[in-house]
Amino acid sequence: MRLNSGTPYPMHLSKFFKRILIGILLLLGLGLAGLEVMSRVYQQNAADYFRQKFTEQSDLVLQPFETSISVWRHFPNVTFSFKNISLLDTSHTNPVQVFWVKRASVAVPLGQLRLHRIKINQVELDEVLFYQRVDSSGQKVGLRFKPRANSDTTGSKFPFIIPRVTIRQGRIITQNKYKNSSFALDIAQANLSARLRNQKLSLEGNLNGKIKEIKNNKLSLFRNQTFTANVHYVYALNQKTGTFYNTHALVNNNKISIAGTHTKLTSGPGAKLNLKVAGYQPLVYLFRQLLPPQAQPFLNHFSTKSKLHFVLQLTGDSGPMQRPHNSIAFKLKNGEFYLPASKKNIRAVQITGEMNNGQAHSLQTSQFTISHFSANTDEGNIKLGLQVSDFTKPTFKVEGEGKIALTDMAGFINLPFTHISGGVVSGKLSFSGNIPDTLQNTSSDWLGNGILQLQNAGFRPFGLKVNCRQVNSRLAFTGKLLQLQNLSGTLGGRPFKMQASIQNYFSYLFNEPGFIKASADIYAEHLDTEWLPDNLLAYQEPGNSGNILLTKPAHLQISTGTATATQLNQNISTPEVTNNESALPTIHLVQKKQLDKYMGRYRKNPWENTQTQVNLRVANVNLPGGEKIKNLTVQVNQLNHQVKLTQMHFITTGGGKASANGGFNLITAGISRPYLNVKLQYNKLNLQEFMLDLASLNEQDQPQNAVSAKAQTKRNQENLNTLREKNYWLNLQVRAKQVEYLYLKGTNLLLEANLNKNRARLTRLNLQAFNGKISARGEMRLDGAGGSFPVRLRSQVNNINLQQVFAFAESMKLDVLSSQSIKGTADCNLMVYTQLDKTFSPSFAGTIAYAKASFRKMELIQVAPIQNALRFLRKERTNHLYFEDATTNFVMQDYEFITPGLKLNSNLTAFELSGSYTMGGPAQLNMDVNVLSVLFGNNKRRIERIKSDSATTQRFQRKQHLQLLRNNNKYKVRLSDRKEQEQTRKALQQQFLTFLHQHQIDTVFSMNR
Repeated sequence: MRLNSGTPYPMHLSKFFKRILIGILLLLGLGLAGLEVMSRVYQQNAADYFRQKFTEQSDLVLQPFETSISVWRHFPNVTFSFKNISLLDTSHTNPVQVFWVKRASVAVPLGQLRLHRIKINQVELDEVLFYQRVDSSGQKVGLRFKPRANSDTTGSKFPFIIPRVTIRQGRIITQNKYKNSSFALDIAQANLSARLRNQKLSLEGNLNGKIKEIKNNKLSLFRNQTFTANVHYVYALNQKTGTFYNTHALVNNNKISIAGTHTKLTSGPGAKLNLKVAGYQPLVYLFRQLLPPQAQPFLNHFSTKSKLHFVLQLTGDSGPMQRPHNSIAFKLKNGEFYLPASKKNIRAVQITGEMNNGQAHSLQTSQFTISHFSANTDEGNIKLGLQVSDFTKPTFKVEGEGKIALTDMAGFINLPFTHISGGVVSGKLSFSGNIPDTLQNTSSDWLGNGILQLQNAGFRPFGLKVNCRQVNSRLAFTGKLLQLQNLSGTLGGRPFKMQASIQNYFSYLFNEPGFIKASADIYAEHLDTEWLPDNLLAYQEPGNSGNILLTKPAHLQISTGTATATQLNQNISTPEVTNNESALPTIHLVQKKQLDKYMGRYRKNPWENTQTQVNLRVANVNLPGGEKIKNLTVQVNQLNHQVKLTQMHFITTGGGKASANGGFNLITAGISRPYLNVKLQYNKLNLQEFMLDLASLNEQDQPQNAVSAKAQTKRNQENLNTLREKNYWLNLQVRAKQVEYLYLKGTNLLLEANLNKNRARLTRLNLQAFNGKISARGEMRLDGAGGSFPVRLRSQVNNINLQQVFAFAESMKLDVLSSQSIKGTADCNLMVYTQLDKTFSPSFAGTIAYAKASFRKMELIQVAPIQNALRFLRKERTNHLYFEDATTNFVMQDYEFITPGLKLNSNLTAFELSGSYTMGGPAQLNMDVNVLSVLFGNNKRRIERIKSDSATTQRFQRKQHLQLLRNNNKYKVRLSDRKEQEQTRKALQQQFLTFLHQHQIDTVFSMNR
């Protein structure tokens, strides 16, 4: 019975617990439903509440934004979310967005009960922008709040803790056009914590990102540098003072510490600063930010891995229209610099210096000072001090002393050398002046004072292919004047001496704009034209040579080529040492054009605003072809790109005394449009050797870079030839009392000629030879195929002795009459087209000539062809013939002479001669002669009449026609009838005219054409 009676009790208890469980679930559901209803109610009113509270605190415009409250997102925290919060400053004409957050969320514990200590578990901000601007009039645009009537009633009395504040993709930008300053910072990620307790707001945590810019006037720090930072910051609300402590940043892979305070000014916007930033930064990187832009190119001349320790201090009042005092002290111990120009290091570098913005906190009162600089070089040590003042119009003072290698110095200043093999510079110098700025159109105005000694220097001067060695000199600096005193050494192994001065030398040494005036007196024992560069004469596009300077920068391969005297920057390469080269260490300076160098202040035209006068004396000069000149004196006057040669005198080894003047233009590619007027006086001149020497001065080969230019640009040959056209002029006047040309001898030579673009033009030639006078004009090409020289000559010969002419022909071994077989004189107008060989010797092969000759008192003695034709007469009658004056035309091609007709009146009879004659070859001569006159004429009487120039010999109308033929040096005579003779005459006449037309020979002779 008990068992049965107790059975329902457990069943009743089970129902009770079920009811309890159902009740709990119901309450939980109602609670959650209530929270959800409450979140929706608060969500609807949160935006209005937030806008109302913000309006009470600030007059900025709060743009519409989205709000949401979620219990579930970070349960058991309540999450408040806001999207697109934007604040506009509308106090000016155009609204400016000064704050923007794409998304913000705040997580508050659901069980927050203690109102005296608020705890916020988490704050997240995504894509944040803070912007502030001060315009040029000092008006501020940015976040601002209304002043509180009673600051003690603020919520700052309620402490709170935010253990986690996360910022992703934030940007802070402040600009102050009044102070010309700006600050821009990109925050990639920030993980911070915040606490408010005892009226002190504390922030600490880590952040990373990029410093876009920290700019103050012309000083710009850490531009585009990534950073990481560990921040500790406290802001005292009562004192309105913020303090950085134990804060470090890693910038440029170097640790920087930040400490100090900022306190709100008692009146007006701004703060009183006492901040200190200290650490290490790369030397060149930091100096580029400290120095004014005009001085920064100096840093290109060296490189270093050394790091400067610096201390930046910001003190004093800072506001929208106020600048604080700032100073940067820096120090380097035991640094090392690498000089690319010489591939050397200077060691044990010690630097102490400071930069500050002065009492007025402005660019005008800013100073950059290196109070101590010392370093060890291979040759000794150097010390210097530097001060740069007034960054608006920078001026500098520098003092230095010590000893340095010439190769090291070449890395900093412009020297007229293409490479340097040694030398030491020592002494003490001081300089002062301004640093020019193209933007402000200021030029350099520098002064120097001191003495330098150059010892045992070796270098290759600009424009030469040989070296100067053992060069010693004293360099005296006085104001703007640099004097090179007692400079001596060897050039190409031969002694030379020089005294020189340069006015405004800084513009030259540092390649600055400004007028440069120089003068020099140079004496050299020996010069050789082989020392000059192969491509000294610039090839250029006609009429556009001025563009070469801008479009074709000089590239100097110093070991074999040339250089300009105005290197903008030098890179160094070590040449290979051959058996013919010295084993001395050598640096090569290869010019590169950098358009940004010196902020555009470099001399685009190296010769702009320059004037030079050089008095040059050379004992011996070797010219191409073996010609030598002695005792050369010349004055070289250069003004900008124009160079004039005056007072030039020299003596040739051939005995000629010369006076000359000339000039040329300077362009980057070399010299352009050179000209020279030379007057030479000889007692005795070998004309062939003179022409050889003259031709050797002409540059026949194009530069090797023409091939590369063709390959690079793929221009056709016609355009390439146009581009490479040369222009030069050489005007000659030569006088000689005696002259020789091969077998020709003459006296009283006057020769005037000019050379231009591979062409020699003979404008005047007068010569007494063969007991007569020869005048000529013509032209000769200096670039013929195979090294030949095509010649076109127009000559006038007066009263020459025929016997001497044929004696000259005999000496040339020509197949003509013996000089003993002819007498008399002749006048001749001659046109010749021929080619001279490499030795300037003529050849009948390829020669074309036309002549119109007049013979006077001609006598023929024992002429074999005539004797063969008239062998039916006694030899006494044909042995010696006398002729009246006669005129004839003939042409010549190669070795063949052709005459259409020669009418002669002799003591035998009157006859006509025509036909062709080849020297050393066949001959076919036609002779029309009156046999009766020959047989029955009075020979003695005719001779007397011819000698006395009395009435001519009676002419018989009827003539016999003879043909005189030569083969194998034997003459044959045959009779021909009149018809055959007429046909032969017409054929010769046609052949003669065809020759004239084919070769465009003008028979109307004039020496003026």
